[in-house]
This record gives sequence, structure tokens and C-alpha cells, in this order.
Amino acid sequence: MDTTPAPLTFHSKSLNRFVAMDELGELSSSELYRFNGELVMAARSMENALSDALQKEIKTGQPIDPDWVHKIRRKMGICNAFRANAMQILNKIPQKREIVEIRKAAPEPDNQLVNEIAEEKFQQLLIDEIGERLFKELQQEAVELALEDLQSRTPAS
Repeated sequence: MDTTPAPLTFHSKSLNRFVAMDELGELSSSELYRFNGELVMAARSMENALSDALQKEIKTGQPIDPDWVHKIRRKMGICNAFRANAMQILNKIPQKREIVEIRKAAPEPDNQLVNEIAEEKFQQLLIDEIGERLFKELQQEAVELALEDLQSRTPAS
């Protein structure tokens, strides 16, 4: 009889499948970001449920089912283990400056229309990879850096 433990899995609604702990490295970066976001929300939801149950216990004096508390804490532990591993993998993904350098190294098409379309596609791919919030932060940082660059090029009056 095989006594090897079953791999730790998480049913991901955002990915619409079960994800095993040892498969995290096989997810694309956009899948990993989505999955990590789902894990954050799941952990928060369980923390809130536990907190609500404790508040109810205090108000009513009716004890919480210890089996339920054990199940919630176990699920939170699994969720946190997945989050830790996902973050290790995400931290190995090239940082924003490296992505910009990759973009600068890409050959520029000659045609202006092709350039415009390529820029739109690049932005969408970047949003898919790093998320819209981080993309907007990078855009804002680029504007700030451009303004600083322009100020340093302009002679003081």
C-alpha cells in the first residue's frame, strides 16, 4: 500500500481548476498573479469568518464549533503555504526596470501605424503580466522620470 501523501492542492476558481503545490512553477506569470490574488482574498475571507464567529460567540455566549475552527485554520494554513510559494516564484519574475530594458532592446518597426499597434499590444501584454494597478504605477513613474529628465536638460535661467 502506497503511503506517499497526496500533493497539496487548491481549487482555484480564477483558474477554473485544481492547482497542486508542486505545479505552481508551471503557471504563467499572469496565472500566478491571478492565483495569488485569489489566495489573498480567500485568506481574508476565512479570517473574517473566524472573526465574525468569535464576535458572535462573545455576544451570544454560544461556543464556536471547535471542529469548524480547526477546519478554517487548516484551510488558512494551506492558503498561506500556497501564497508563500507563489510569492517566491513571483519574486523571481523580472522586475519592472528589467521589463523596460527588454522593451528598449526590441527592434522598432519602421511604419508609424505598426509602432502604434505594437505599443497598444505591448501595453496589454504588460497589463496581463503584471496587472493594471502595477502598470498604472509604472506609467506614472515613467512620466515622473521623463519630467525629471526634461528638467535636467533645461538650462537654469
